[in-house]
Amino acid sequence: MGESIKNIDVLITDASQRVALELTRSLGRLGLVIHTVERKSTQASPISSYSKHCQAFHLVKNYVSDDFRNLCQHAQVIIPVSTNTILAVINDIALQYPDRFLLPTHDVFKKVNSKQVIANTAEKIGIGYPKTRVICFDNDTESEDIKKSIKFPMVIKLIDDEGLYLAPQFRYKIVKTNDEFKTAIQKLSIHQKDLVIQEYIEGPSYGWSAIYDNAGKCAAHFAHKRLREYPISGGPSTFCESVKCDKLTEAGKQLLDSFNWVGPAMVEFKLDIKNDIYKVIEINPRYWGSLPLARAAGLNLPSIHYKILREEPLPELDYCENIKLRFRITDTLAALSTLRHTQQKISFLLKYIPEYFDFRITEGLWSWSDPLPWINYVTDKLNPFPKQKLS
Repeated sequence: MGESIKNIDVLITDASQRVALELTRSLGRLGLVIHTVERKSTQASPISSYSKHCQAFHLVKNYVSDDFRNLCQHAQVIIPVSTNTILAVINDIALQYPDRFLLPTHDVFKKVNSKQVIANTAEKIGIGYPKTRVICFDNDTESEDIKKSIKFPMVIKLIDDEGLYLAPQFRYKIVKTNDEFKTAIQKLSIHQKDLVIQEYIEGPSYGWSAIYDNAGKCAAHFAHKRLREYPISGGPSTFCESVKCDKLTEAGKQLLDSFNWVGPAMVEFKLDIKNDIYKVIEINPRYWGSLPLARAAGLNLPSIHYKILREEPLPELDYCENIKLRFRITDTLAALSTLRHTQQKISFLLKYIPEYFDFRITEGLWSWSDPLPWINYVTDKLNPFPKQKLS
């Protein structure tokens, strides 16, 4: 890991996250000089730093510290990956180097990151959304009231993830009974954030993602369908497929346009199969976990991000449908969980086993030409000892 900080084409934060690895690979394959960075307090391995496309890895105290500022001074483009990192830089370093960041204003980011604001905005502009209520985390009376207006099953979520470092499955609970409801309220309330209660939508999940330029114009967009998730009740995608859908594009674009959005974002939808309507669940105002699928389908979205900031011509923006992507480790867990819960075990296995051995399906982390990040990721996950802080 080199020490030079001169002539950095792209500086990518949150090096321990899978998304940072995809950004490193997507941009590194263009021949750009990529440096990754992580906070010293992070208790995880910086997997993106092991990529052959990463020229140097740096540890910083935090994302407003002098050592990080020094790195930013030498970078042409800076991509903050996580919500908390974006919040750290958006009213600080991003204002100092506006031509190096592709970000909305702080106020817009806060609005788009709020599930309550998204529900209110969807209603205002006529986009479908689940029945939604918001309660204070310590208001037992109000939470009991909600069970009368929203039927089981329902989803209980934190109103936002600001200041937290939780895996997606720990930010929400799907509940089907009064006891599960009370337990979920107690567990989520420890974070001292307001809670969003939504009706559970029966149907498949979709994501419509886009890159918006600094003028608030959609420069490129992509859509995918989740084929499997883990946890299977509604977690991050483990197996997904590229799709094209005018209804998703119309709704996703209308929603992000209404905020005058800038930068990357993914709008999550569920298809309400009872009413045949796509309903907005939330917006991820940052890069998303299934990002490798877009590149596999022929659309390198991080390159669009880079070219917008460097004022370079954009390439052809089309992509292929029906391209599949999996994260084999978590998808295996999803399959085992599905097998335990489904009554159609034989039919599931007859479909899953050929998929498992179909090496035409793109792997989300594994790369024959860049294997070290995957090896490090697996080693990190299988390590039985508590992680130490990066040093």
